[in-house]
Amino acid sequence: MMQINRSTREENWNALSHGLGFLAALVALPFLIHLSVSRGDPFGVVSSVIFGTTMLLTLGASTVYHASRSPRNRRILQIIDHMSIYLLIAGSYTPLCLTTLRGPWGWSLFGVVWGMAITGVLLKTRFTGRFEVLSTTMYLAMGWLCLVAVVPMFELLQAGSLVYLLIAGIAFSTGVAFYLQDHRRGFHFAWHLFVMAGCAGLYGAVFMEIARA
Repeated sequence: MMQINRSTREENWNALSHGLGFLAALVALPFLIHLSVSRGDPFGVVSSVIFGTTMLLTLGASTVYHASRSPRNRRILQIIDHMSIYLLIAGSYTPLCLTTLRGPWGWSLFGVVWGMAITGVLLKTRFTGRFEVLSTTMYLAMGWLCLVAVVPMFELLQAGSLVYLLIAGIAFSTGVAFYLQDHRRGFHFAWHLFVMAGCAGLYGAVFMEIARA
């Protein structure tokens, strides 16, 4: 398994960035879940919890991985870190698929994206650190899969939600350019900043749709 040797200072910054993101999510997500509970929609409640859990897992796993100094622990934590990205993408689809879209489009997207996520997780258990371009392409494919449902999305989602989703998509996609070259100093930290911007965009979109339900 490939391990990029970064300085302790770089790894401290990497851990700090997603550590702060984790704390921000820990503060923000209860508001989303409370809102979904107040709306009384079981799909909204369950999907908000799934979305929140996958976001906390992703940011938390990244924080612990970059903070760890044990080679053995880092190997295990890197696997969890990479697997959690698939879960975050699928978790982000879940509220929009089960609350706003629903119907054939919502359930189809939900099934496909979670199928891809489970496949990605299983592959990462064996190949984390290898075939990075392939796995990153899969991340992007999952993220932009929503384009197949662009017509119903424009019909059913609020304009503000679409803007937030576009911001998230651009942030994650731009960040990938840094992720693929993260052997360069500071590039992984930049990737983390784009991830947090993307998470903020996803949160905004989900919050708006849950609030409308």
